[in-house]
Amino acid sequence: MLYLFIDFFVNLCVLIALIFIYLKIIWKLDLRNKSLYYTGIIHGAAGGVLGCILLNFSIEISGVDLRFIPVLLLVMYAGAFPSMIGASIIIIERLMLVLDVHSSAVASLLLMILLVIGFIVINKLARNGNPYKKGLWMTLFYNSLFSIMLVFLVQDLRGNMTLDIDSSLPGE
Repeated sequence: MLYLFIDFFVNLCVLIALIFIYLKIIWKLDLRNKSLYYTGIIHGAAGGVLGCILLNFSIEISGVDLRFIPVLLLVMYAGAFPSMIGASIIIIERLMLVLDVHSSAVASLLLMILLVIGFIVINKLARNGNPYKKGLWMTLFYNSLFSIMLVFLVQDLRGNMTLDIDSSLPGE
């Protein structure tokens, strides 16, 4: 149980440190006079790299990672275009990390696509709302989708672990 808290603490430290570095770089580049396309690519690439680093530091015991947080922050503060770039980078990293396509990789890909779409919709619906409420709704949306994904993955796992009891009975 202690390892869970240690891994979570490491994830939060990585997240905070990389957001700090990201902000220092963005302030140093002075993107105010650049085109929206250019700034969107910069923000999206930075968020994608942050998500990839968090993916590699996932919490070992539960398999939970915080890669949705950079996408959430990109949607809230940078817009839809950078969040799609960041999510694409995270998806590519996730697929390269496992190299073979299985049900959890497909579920992870589908989860990230649905998260980006849902986060953008929530952000559009609460355009002038409190950022804390938007963040809360987006986190609840993530938790709901992640729970549904886990239900399907556990059912798939149960289907692959069937035991043929009749053939293992002695004397038959």
